[in-house]
Amino acid sequence: MIPTNSYQLWERLGIPQLVKDPHAKVGPDSQQTVQNAMLLRSDVADAWINGEITVDARRGYAIMAFRREWQYLHGQKLHLEHLQGLSDFTPLDACFEGHKRVAVLTNVVA
Repeated sequence: MIPTNSYQLWERLGIPQLVKDPHAKVGPDSQQTVQNAMLLRSDVADAWINGEITVDARRGYAIMAFRREWQYLHGQKLHLEHLQGLSDFTPLDACFEGHKRVAVLTNVVA
């Protein structure tokens, strides 16, 4: 969710201390953990990478859309119920918040 070249953001958000994934590789050169990943359809993944959509963890994992073509997703909830009890593999709220910050700034500047 947060690009691998953004370790300073990771540290500022305190993410390294939150990662529970036993196979994680987290450090200045790598932020590889399933807790910083989502499997998305390719067009949605592109929108995510480009900051056109994000998720607001503080609002019940509500999807925020910044472009007209994604407005049908705006306000819908990301469903994570299937991950209950799997805290080692659940996406971190801090990663969602970090991505949201970057997406909001990208769209305010644009």
